[in-house]
Amino acid sequence: MVEGVFLQSGVTNSILNTMELLNLGSSSDHLQVLEALNLTYSGLRDLETSFTCIILPEGIKKNLQGEPSVLEVCKNILNIISTSGVPLEEIKHELRLHTRCMMLGMESPHTATVQLVHEIRKSYTRLLSAAVTADNMSTGQMLLCAINTLFDKVDYAMVKLRERVISCSSTPEYSNFNTILAAQEISTAAFNTTPGVWESMALNLFISKLELMETFFNLSLSFSSIFNLNSIGSLLPLGQALLKPVKKFILDFVKGFLVGTGPRHLTCAIAHFAQHSSASATTKFLSSSAGKLDVGDLAQAVYDEKLGNGYLNQARIAKMTVMSKSMMNAIQRWEMIQQLETAVERMNAQQKLNCLLHASLQWYFQELLSVNVKAAEPSRVKFLPGITGRTARVLKYQAELQELSETFVDLKGGVDQRLKWAVGANPQLQEVVEQFSSQHSAQVENIRLAGLLVKGVTGIVHAAVQYELLRIKTPEAQASDHQFLKILSMARESAGLNALQRSSGLSEDEMSLLDMNPPLEGVDKFWIKQTEEIIAKTVRSIQDQVTNTNKQCNVLQKRLSESALAIKDLLTVHHKLMADVAVLLRTILKIENLEFPGISVYLSRYKEFTEDMNKLMRSLLSDNVTQELGDLYAGAFDRVKSRLNDVYNDLVNIAGMARDENLVQELLKNRKMKEEDPKKDDQEVDDNSAAKKVEERNKFAVNVLKRVRLKLEGREPDSLRKSSVAEQVDFVIRESTTPDNLALMYEGWTAWI
Repeated sequence: MVEGVFLQSGVTNSILNTMELLNLGSSSDHLQVLEALNLTYSGLRDLETSFTCIILPEGIKKNLQGEPSVLEVCKNILNIISTSGVPLEEIKHELRLHTRCMMLGMESPHTATVQLVHEIRKSYTRLLSAAVTADNMSTGQMLLCAINTLFDKVDYAMVKLRERVISCSSTPEYSNFNTILAAQEISTAAFNTTPGVWESMALNLFISKLELMETFFNLSLSFSSIFNLNSIGSLLPLGQALLKPVKKFILDFVKGFLVGTGPRHLTCAIAHFAQHSSASATTKFLSSSAGKLDVGDLAQAVYDEKLGNGYLNQARIAKMTVMSKSMMNAIQRWEMIQQLETAVERMNAQQKLNCLLHASLQWYFQELLSVNVKAAEPSRVKFLPGITGRTARVLKYQAELQELSETFVDLKGGVDQRLKWAVGANPQLQEVVEQFSSQHSAQVENIRLAGLLVKGVTGIVHAAVQYELLRIKTPEAQASDHQFLKILSMARESAGLNALQRSSGLSEDEMSLLDMNPPLEGVDKFWIKQTEEIIAKTVRSIQDQVTNTNKQCNVLQKRLSESALAIKDLLTVHHKLMADVAVLLRTILKIENLEFPGISVYLSRYKEFTEDMNKLMRSLLSDNVTQELGDLYAGAFDRVKSRLNDVYNDLVNIAGMARDENLVQELLKNRKMKEEDPKKDDQEVDDNSAAKKVEERNKFAVNVLKRVRLKLEGREPDSLRKSSVAEQVDFVIRESTTPDNLALMYEGWTAWI
């Protein structure tokens, strides 16, 4: 509730600032009241944020560390409260009764409680004055002054608000608005001018402050005691338990001092703005309306009056409506962003506190923790860059050492040369030279091993750093973790439900019935009858679906059969047309020493094409066509279809070559040359007989090619003109059905069947 009030207060203040910036309307006392009210809410927000982000973490940390000044302040505050001998809640109740007596002008029987609160206030003021006037303020005194500063900011804003409300002139005509009437019903006595009322409420507010500090210091001391294992069996107060004191104070403050103030003066400000915009419409509305009034009706009356006088037009209204909606969306988003930023700041402070407590608990009580407890992770922000920097320095030192070693080796070369000269002059120095050489070799080997060790260690460190960097909680990693945890939660729930099902003794069918129709009160006759009806309805629906599916399958099967028969008829016509062409092509292929290009390849491809097509037709005309076979047939049909153009294109290419007289003559010439025997011994054969045979074969080949050309060009039965497709089909049918041709067929073919 309080967060919603804060948000609405911020939105209202932003709207008022925008109106002032745009010079809309005139200033009034009610607008000043709303500004003071927003200042009060701002002080309460700062109190909650500062308490959550600064006061609470510092108080807990200092109590854990055993800071003497903080413990002393805690002790003094608790002593001031305990010296009264009366609980603070009871004192607040007595003060509320005293306030009521002051409002009614009665003599209060609670003056002793008022005097007791004055004494408590004096003790607190002395403690606070000592902290403020101290030359070297201790940690505990700084903590006390910080809390009191937050309270003073709220008190100052509340005093200003009360002054504005009291000085605000009231308009009797506005008292009938429903929002003002509702606000009067829940309004507090904070703005009552009766003597003694405000003083009594100020004392009540002081006791609420003490109650907040008492709860806070007790929580801090309890936290320290539990953390140090002085209170065995108690749980650490975390999360909402630590924030409960400040939230309770803010809620009591809003309920006791501010409730009803905002709606009342906002309504008056709107009415004043309407009066300034259109006095006649506002006066007419206030005088003509009876009973409770609504601000929306007032705005509608002003709008109608402006629209009737011609001050507004539809285009301007549309533009202003869009602009006002955009402005309201922007203001609400801005206030929501500010509120969310504050919430994020508070959550970060709580997270830092929890991380600190986690690490401290592990540090102090590691020997008491179970081995399965996850250790607190170090701060990667400082830990990983530190390791990387130290590794880089080690590598740098190793490189410098290697350079020095190389320099030393170079210097040793010069020393060895001079030592050799010295040994030549004095052979007794040979032992010294050998000893120096052995020591130098040992040092170089040590440096080499140290370099290898450094490289190995740095490699391991780099691998560890990279592994730790990969474990940093990026948004993607957190999303994956949340998804994994969600899956685990679902698995846990599923396992629990499965165990519950086994323990209940219900079968899977019974569980499915319960899922289908969950009983509201239990399994009875009505539920059984209802479940039977649901099952019967479901069965009928499934049967209808099966019937419709069967009908569709039958229709598709019929269409498939018709299409297959049509294709079969086309194939029959195709085979009749291609019969003579195939015979001619095979005849040409059988001619010796005549290599006509493309015929052999074409005949093999055409054979594969016809075999695949016939096999596909037999499959399509069968009755056991399933969905899987249908998918296979569709793929086979696509493959056959892709080869169809090649069959006819290759045949057209062969016909084109047959029309080429030069190519035909070249083929015949090559054939003649191959038939001539290059050996002189074979020339004794009868030249005339050989030439005659060759000439006969040439004539036969030319006639074959001519027939092929005529068939491909459509010049049958008349070679002098090109026949149409219908004429060619009729000719082929007549030739295939004439008795003269049928009588020449081989009897074993049984063509008459």
